[in-house]
Amino acid sequence: MRKTSSVVCSVVAVCLCFMQSCTAREIRPLPQTNRAYEQLRKLLLSAIKDAAPLKRNGAKFQEPIPGGTPFPCNTGPGSPGARSPIRPTTVHKLRPGDIDVVGAMGDSITAGNGAASLNMMQAYVENRGLSFAIGGESTWRKYLTLPNILKEFNPKLVGYSLGDSLGFMNDSKFNVAEPIAMNRDLVFQSKLLIRRMKADQNVDFYKDWKIVTVLMGHNDFCSDMCYRDWTILPEKTRTELEIALSYLQENMPRALINLVPPLDVTNIKSITNAAPECQMFFRVACSCFFGPRGEYGQEVFKKIIKMSQQIYFEIVNNDRYANKEDFAVVVQPFSLNAKFHYTTKGDKNVTDLSDLAADCLHLSQKGHALGTRKLKKLPRLYS
Repeated sequence: MRKTSSVVCSVVAVCLCFMQSCTAREIRPLPQTNRAYEQLRKLLLSAIKDAAPLKRNGAKFQEPIPGGTPFPCNTGPGSPGARSPIRPTTVHKLRPGDIDVVGAMGDSITAGNGAASLNMMQAYVENRGLSFAIGGESTWRKYLTLPNILKEFNPKLVGYSLGDSLGFMNDSKFNVAEPIAMNRDLVFQSKLLIRRMKADQNVDFYKDWKIVTVLMGHNDFCSDMCYRDWTILPEKTRTELEIALSYLQENMPRALINLVPPLDVTNIKSITNAAPECQMFFRVACSCFFGPRGEYGQEVFKKIIKMSQQIYFEIVNNDRYANKEDFAVVVQPFSLNAKFHYTTKGDKNVTDLSDLAADCLHLSQKGHALGTRKLKKLPRLYS
């Protein structure tokens, strides 16, 4: 019975991937088709969780921090990170405790795909509550995420995701990331995020300070750039990112935008011990590098990716988004040189797969926690 369920889930997953890829290529389904698609995703999520309940422990999770270990930052009144006595009107005086709302945009990494996965099917599950950028499940002691850190400074923080949820479910909150999304979807996600914030009674949209993390571009590398003139990708990235940032600047007051350049997906090839099912998944999820088109352009693709990553720094450094007191954009450098960790197995050094989801492509909860530790350039967060 379990084998039959697995086969059914696999077939449904392929159908869903096709529909998601249609959306990524701007093929908009009819409303009734979209509703059916959402119901199908809900059914698949339930089927996967029923077949093998997701566990929240093991090697792919961070080691819990004992209750006796104090939070490493001073959060008390008068401390640098504590909430300001008077709410600041400029982003340049923003403290962690002043942040009332968190949001996130992006693809399957931000959606938390597979963060708690133990098998390939579970990698479909969006463990949004564990996402480094927007997850708010439990506390920092169990799951180190940006919201779980901010909650120590402001327990009334809102917007973070909980549990395992799809993008259109309530528990997703202000995480509008979607698997297979691309840079061209950033404007849509910006509009959706603003609509959600305005509709939430817990948010004073014009007075509350917001931090929005953006991590997008992996699918542009993996599934799109080898089917067109890939040399235009860096400038295409610039254009699509600037359009989205300009929209946010004009329509989201009191906001700090936290840009994370996409990871260099060519590093996947350096995994030394990927299981056969992972290698098969690579060919589907990242065909530009693992399919026929990837055999002749590896070095060129890697150069294009590096150029696309640098666009983020050029955008932040040109002061285009520094002309409003209540809006700023920062960029995180850690993703530029992110590499896999290695461990010893017998007499060999092999890739430490505990940082990765069961599909060897997405991040495990441990991997998300590592990403959280790398975040810098946020308002006195680590002071």
